[in-house]
Amino acid sequence: MAEVEVANDEDLRPGDVVRLWCGDKTIVRIDRYDGPLREIIFAIAAYVPGAGRAKEGGFSLERGGLTERYVVPRS
Repeated sequence: MAEVEVANDEDLRPGDVVRLWCGDKTIVRIDRYDGPLREIIFAIAAYVPGAGRAKEGGFSLERGGLTERYVVPRS
C-alpha cells in the first residue's frame, strides 16, 4: 500500500501521484509560470484525470508550498 508524504512543491515531478481536494491525480506536465504572481507561483502542474469533459486539470505550484504525494514503499 502506498504511503502519503508531504512534499515541497519544488520537488514534484511528472509521474507523481498527488492527493488534492478534488481527488488523487497524476502529474503529467509541469509548465513554468511567468504571470503576475510569479513571485509566489513558479509553475503550473497539469494532471489527469481532469474534471467533466476536460482531459487535464491543473494546479499552481508555490514557492515554499507543500503538496501531499503518494510514495510507493521499496521492497
